[in-house]
This record gives sequence, structure tokens and C-alpha cells, in this order.
Amino acid sequence: MIGKLIVYARERTEAIRKMQAALCELVIDGVHTNAELSGDILAQPEFKDGTYCTDFLDKFLKNYK
Repeated sequence: MIGKLIVYARERTEAIRKMQAALCELVIDGVHTNAELSGDILAQPEFKDGTYCTDFLDKFLKNYK
């Protein structure tokens, strides 16, 4: 791990919006990152509304690019 991106907000929707904005501005050269994957996860409706289950990531990654 070379770093951790953390945001804070009182509301879930605001925290997600801040994280999406931060990921869009993130620049890391020379190594591969999971920034794009993280942004794609944040964009999922079930993640946004908090209705995901413990198998969310497994299901998401099966259909991911």
C-alpha cells in the first residue's frame, strides 16, 4: 500500500460524493492502483443506498470489465 484516501461527511451520500471527487483528482504515477475500481464500486446503486450484502464484491467483480 502506498497510501489511503479517506473522506468524512455527516451523510453517506455526501461522503460518497466527496470520495468520487477525490478519486477523480487522484494522480499516482508508476504503479497500478485500484482507484478506477473504487470509483466504479461507489457508482453502484446498491452501494450508494447501502443495500449491499457481504457477497456484493464477489458479484460485482464477476461482471467487472
